Amino acid sequence: RISSGTSSFDGFVQEGALNRFGLEKPWTGGINLAQMAASLAKDLSDGHRVALGFEAPMWFPIKRNLEAGGRQFEQRFNAEDGREWYLQSGAAATLKATSLGVLLFTMIRLHLPKFKLSTKTTADRSVIVLFESFVTGNYKIPCPVGQLRGDVWDAYVGCLAWGVLNHRFQHPIQYTPEALHAAGTQSSNSVASVWHHIAGLLENGLTIDGPPDCEVVGIPCA
Repeated sequence: RISSGTSSFDGFVQEGALNRFGLEKPWTGGINLAQMAASLAKDLSDGHRVALGFEAPMWFPIKRNLEAGGRQFEQRFNAEDGREWYLQSGAAATLKATSLGVLLFTMIRLHLPKFKLSTKTTADRSVIVLFESFVTGNYKIPCPVGQLRGDVWDAYVGCLAWGVLNHRFQHPIQYTPEALHAAGTQSSNSVASVWHHIAGLLENGLTIDGPPDCEVVGIPCA
């Protein structure tokens, strides 16, 4: 949830672990998809701004003008070179993300039959803004000992990066979040993020307002 005028994770609820970055407001993390769907539906119904992101960027080529020996897949930004999520082990991540995304949106519909999606960072209230975060290599911040680990920590870092860049959330001074890829910068709409694939798989489908390639953010190690 993105509270109006916030400078931190306003509206998040602390559960267990301390806020590692010393932000003024607490936050929460978990793996219960049903609870997440209910919370998202309520926030949308209440008119809040909401953002939703995968912490593993994935996309599909829509069209390519390939020369002999040309590549169908290319990195979208320099940091992705050699760590492309859409090859090798990334195929498993893409399939898992697709399944979870379809399930999440289906669950949201149980609470809120109609809702809107967008890849525009300036979308209106009651719209889910879709993004991806890059958390690998030099963009994988070490998790402090005794705190959140694994995917929950990576997801937190990705949310923080997006919030800092788009809504001026506070962040630790030793880290500077970066927008690694801006939505709409792929030439001629030549690729689509996994979000568009997910939206198309839903019963009766969902239309995503904005470019097919969503924003990708990350926080490089200090």
